[in-house]
Amino acid sequence: MVDPYLLLQYRSMSWVPQFVGELAISESFFRALESDADGLEADMYRSVWPYPQQSRAVFDLRGPLLTTLRDAERFSAGEVELAESDRDIANALADQRGWYARIIADEWAFLQSRSAMAASRRRALDLLRDAGVAVIEHGRRMRDRFVQMVAPGELPPVLTAGFLAKVSVKWLVVGGVTAGGAAGGSLGGPAVSAVAGMAGLASVPFVQAFDL
Repeated sequence: MVDPYLLLQYRSMSWVPQFVGELAISESFFRALESDADGLEADMYRSVWPYPQQSRAVFDLRGPLLTTLRDAERFSAGEVELAESDRDIANALADQRGWYARIIADEWAFLQSRSAMAASRRRALDLLRDAGVAVIEHGRRMRDRFVQMVAPGELPPVLTAGFLAKVSVKWLVVGGVTAGGAAGGSLGGPAVSAVAGMAGLASVPFVQAFDL
C-alpha cells in the first residue's frame, strides 16, 4: 500500500508508471481524486495543523495519476473481513471528517489483512494513534534487521530497498501477521514484546524509519 502523500509529489510520475502493477492504493483516495479534488487538497494540505499550506500537486497531477492508477489495486476497508477490534478502529477512522481519515481507514484494513504500507509523513501514524492503535517506532538499525530477518517472503515484492529509496519513503508501516512475526521473534526485544502483549498483536503496526 502506498500512502497518497507519496503519490502527490511531482516526481511521483517518474516511478508510478513503472511500478503501478505492483501497487495497492486506497479506494477512498482514488475516489476523492476522481470526484472531489478540492476537498482532498483542503484536507491533506490546507487544513493541516499547525502548518497549513496549499498544494497545486493535487490538481496538476490529478489527470496523470487517475489515468495511471487505474491499473493499480484499489483497496477498501469495507471489502475485507476484520477482527471486531480492528473493524472498530476502521469505523472510527472512516467516521471522521475529511478524506484523509477515510484513506487511513483503508490503509489500516490493508495493514491488518495483508502486509505493509509505505508513507512519507508522520500524519498517518498520528491518525492511527488517535484511533487507538499502538504504534511502535524503530530507527534505521532496527529497520535493517527487520528487512534482513523478517521481511523476506512476508512483504510485497515491490518493497525493495531500491524502491524505498527511489520513492523517498520515510516510514514502512507493518501490521497484521507481519507485525506479529516481528514482535514474536528477537527483532523487537522486551519492550516491543511487552507492548504487543498489552495491545494485542493484531492491532500493533510496527513502524520502521527510512531516512532519506
